[in-house]
Amino acid sequence: MIRVLQEIVEAQRLPSDTAWLGQFLRSFDPAMTLVDPEKRPVEVRPMLVEQWMSKREEWCRDVEAALGCVTPSLSDGRIVLAEITALRHLQWGTPREVRMTAVASPEAMEHINDSGELTARTQDRCVIDYTTLEDEGQSLFIHNHYFGFDSPGEEWLAFNPTVAAQLGWAAYDKGLFAWKDAKGEPMVESICWVDGFIGHQPPRDCETGEGWLVIATPAGARVLAATFGSLYRVSVAERDAYGHDSRDHYSDRAHRFDALDLR
Repeated sequence: MIRVLQEIVEAQRLPSDTAWLGQFLRSFDPAMTLVDPEKRPVEVRPMLVEQWMSKREEWCRDVEAALGCVTPSLSDGRIVLAEITALRHLQWGTPREVRMTAVASPEAMEHINDSGELTARTQDRCVIDYTTLEDEGQSLFIHNHYFGFDSPGEEWLAFNPTVAAQLGWAAYDKGLFAWKDAKGEPMVESICWVDGFIGHQPPRDCETGEGWLVIATPAGARVLAATFGSLYRVSVAERDAYGHDSRDHYSDRAHRFDALDLR
């Protein structure tokens, strides 16, 4: 890898300034290796696998049922602004369900309609990079995608720092990817959770999962409502599983748009 980069730089196809090399040569995120994931929040509902037990293909086709399992809020009153939840049952056939939600402004809805992406994307970014990321889009959230990272939580989900700066918020050290207002009151933060090892091999009669939530305090939610006016919750669900014959694979996807009042 190093030799290839040297040759590309020597060919003057990349800048000779080495400041940009760090992003491409990273193999792990030092900060994320120290993050202790939380237990699965009780509000993150388990999969509905009863139908799958007898009708695997029908369970996958009924993916719209999973849209009713997205997490709108926590028991302490905080509001879930965005969610990525991945669940996997360890019976033979390993039914899997992914739920994704994001609160969107009218401008963000245009981004979603044009790109099909609920959030802005970045790649191979570390926690130390987060507050300096600049995104020209209108999405309220950033989702990090990784290529070859070997540390937990690499596909983190967080409030868009560009939007946070526009709101006059400052980074807050009392939470993960957290922001506070000018009075020092917490506004938003991210939660990383893990429930077992999602890559465990079957058969086991249990469900595993992992995910990210971006949550807002009631005060933070009111700021978003006052700033952006009309808001929507966009939800996407995916299901897939193998049939009794491992050569049979079923999958389906559904989405929903709901008006949202955060006042």
